[in-house]
Amino acid sequence: MIDDILRFIEAAADAGEQSPTNDQIAAAVGRDTGSAEGVIRRMKKAGLISVETAGSARRFTVNGKSTLWSRGYVPLSERPSRGPSEAELRRQAILRMIEEAADAGAAAPTAKEMAARLSVTDETANRALRDLKDTGVIRIDGMTTNRRFTIAASGKQTAWSGPDGGTSSGRLYKFLCEKAKAGAVTPSFRETCRTLRLDRRAVDKAFRALIRGGLVKVDTHLMRRRVIICGSGDATAFSNPGNPEDKDRSIQAPAFVPLLAGPRSGAKGWPAWRTCQWLEGDAKERNFCGEPTQAGSSYCPEHHAVCYTGVPGEDARTGHSWVDRNVPVSPYSLDEVVA
Repeated sequence: MIDDILRFIEAAADAGEQSPTNDQIAAAVGRDTGSAEGVIRRMKKAGLISVETAGSARRFTVNGKSTLWSRGYVPLSERPSRGPSEAELRRQAILRMIEEAADAGAAAPTAKEMAARLSVTDETANRALRDLKDTGVIRIDGMTTNRRFTIAASGKQTAWSGPDGGTSSGRLYKFLCEKAKAGAVTPSFRETCRTLRLDRRAVDKAFRALIRGGLVKVDTHLMRRRVIICGSGDATAFSNPGNPEDKDRSIQAPAFVPLLAGPRSGAKGWPAWRTCQWLEGDAKERNFCGEPTQAGSSYCPEHHAVCYTGVPGEDARTGHSWVDRNVPVSPYSLDEVVA
């Protein structure tokens, strides 16, 4: 029986046919299927044949010759290549778009432009960009409102894209550019909201995004401010603090309230010090200035001028504004945003 089954399998291998099933082998040798299956296992264990399986498909190898896989199965290694996937084709197309922009020195293409050329959604285009970035093919500098692509292989770079004109940041950037080019006064918060038809939070969020992206910066001086467009160098004129719509609601210096000449009997009050209470050095050592106090104050005239400026927002010693000019801030105060 073993010889009969072996000859039957060899004939199938020589003819290049599919591997015979157990039923076909049993019918060929005149035995039942169970007996044929048991004989095949013994032949495999004895090394007379080799059996490869893949799911329900199998292939016999006898004397160096193999049958075809049964059930029409074809292993992955023997399947013809189907070419790159659709996702890979999209990545290649986007990479070509970036290379074209870099060669021409043009701005980085936006996700909307990529999606329009590929006839896909914005999310699909962004996913392809993320894949290119994660695999190290390109490097992305900046953020969505203003970014630049660098091709890793060649080192070529696109120009900065600038904000998308359809977003809140893009509309605000265009509005500020027009004001700066015309040399107009810095628009107030209310005017900006009214012109762009946006609420307060949307305008403030868009402006902070422009600052983080390096598109604009704010120059402040006391209660006045202006917006500088980083790309062109144009700037709006300083705002007018007298304009009620442009009221500066930043933190003000505390107004000086003269102390009482002495505590009232039976009432809570501050004592009228005769010597200056300015502490020198370590506060634990209690080294007071000791000079005579100014009338109605706990300090001598010199230290009183340090503690109370008399001019909101200005340091009496330096004459500088309390606002740090080196820190870019939104021209709209928090009170205006949450009002």
